[in-house]
Order: sequence, then C-alpha cells, then structure tokens
Amino acid sequence: MVESASCDFDSNWCNWKRNENKNFDRFKWRRRAGSKNNPPVADHTPTSSNGRYAFIRSNQNSVEGDYAEIYIENIVPSEKQCLSFWYYLASEGYIIQVLKDDLNINNVSKPSEDKWHHVQIDVARFGSYNKYKFVFKVVHGDQKIDGAIALDDVSLTNGACQDNVHDCSFENNDMCAWNTYDYSDYTSDDSDYSWFLKQGKDGSTYGGPAIDHTTGSGIYL
Repeated sequence: MVESASCDFDSNWCNWKRNENKNFDRFKWRRRAGSKNNPPVADHTPTSSNGRYAFIRSNQNSVEGDYAEIYIENIVPSEKQCLSFWYYLASEGYIIQVLKDDLNINNVSKPSEDKWHHVQIDVARFGSYNKYKFVFKVVHGDQKIDGAIALDDVSLTNGACQDNVHDCSFENNDMCAWNTYDYSDYTSDDSDYSWFLKQGKDGSTYGGPAIDHTTGSGIYL
C-alpha cells in the first residue's frame, strides 16, 4: 500500500489537502462522524467504532458553480497501481469526479441504494512517467436540494486491482451487496425455495450446518 495516499479520515486528512472556491464555507469538504439525523450514519472503516469520513453537505445556500476538491500530490507512478475508495452519494444530479492530474479518469453518480459503495480504478492504464496528483472533485449544479456526499477508506496500492468487492462472510446479518431473488412466480407448486441468513442448526432434517465456516459460531446463507 502507498501509505502517503491512503487515508481513513478518522484522525485527520492524512496527506490530502482541500481546495475550494472563494465561497467554500457553503460547499466544502469536511471531516465528520456519523449521525442518525444526517446520513451516512456511520463511516465505512470496519475497525472504527466511531470513525469519521470526508463529507460535503449540499444545501439551499449552495449555488451553481460552487466546487470542492481534495487532492494529493507527488504520487510516484508504478507499472501497476490500483486506487480504491468507498463513497456515499445521496444527492441526485451530483457526481464525484476522480482526476489524475487534469485527466478525468472516473465519475461516480448516485446509485440506487443509499449506502457505502466501493470503486477500484486501474490507475496505470491512464499512463504517467512522472509524479502526479489525484483529485476528488464535486461541482454544484443547478439543483436546489439537500444532499450528502461522502468518501472513506481511500487507498492506493502498487499492483493490480483485486476483485474482492463481492466477498461476504454474512456476519452481523449483513448481506453485503448480495440480494435474493423471488422465484415464486416461476414455480408450478407451492414450494418455498429461498435464500436466507441463518445461524446454527434448527433441529429439522435439513436444517443446515451446525456451524458457519468463518468463525464456527457465525452466520451463513
């Protein structure tokens, strides 16, 4: 991991810096802890019980053209590099732009679910032989709505991106990004076949395994 570019925002901004326009007080990146009244209710960092994340609150005082950036400079290129980050975007019409120097290498917009989502970018394919900088930029459009924009657990690794986004242990009754599908409309009888989260054996003939694979006392699907 390239420590200089990695940050969970729990204690500080690490090596990331903020750059806002002259009206940055109304539209700016802040560090914030989760709040039940202001999502996201918790940061993403798994090891943090009360952590913080980078956050922008869009409100009625923000105007079209306002922008906010966090950036980091002097990144040493490598033959293979992967930028990874988690984002939360609950604002229609906004995008988080990811720039490598002045090149826009990715845009993320509001997903269908208001929760933390993971992005990995193969940085090396955009080329660079000199030290470069990363920028996360959000521009305020013509929307007059409140919204939440957040980043957490940014990391840069020298190596290929790993497709581990869909790994899930199902602990804490969490389906991660997986969803079940209802086949009831396609069956010819009254059979009730469905996936569900379970812990231990329930005593029936086909009640599932007594223990899970992860901890021996956890949850499985």
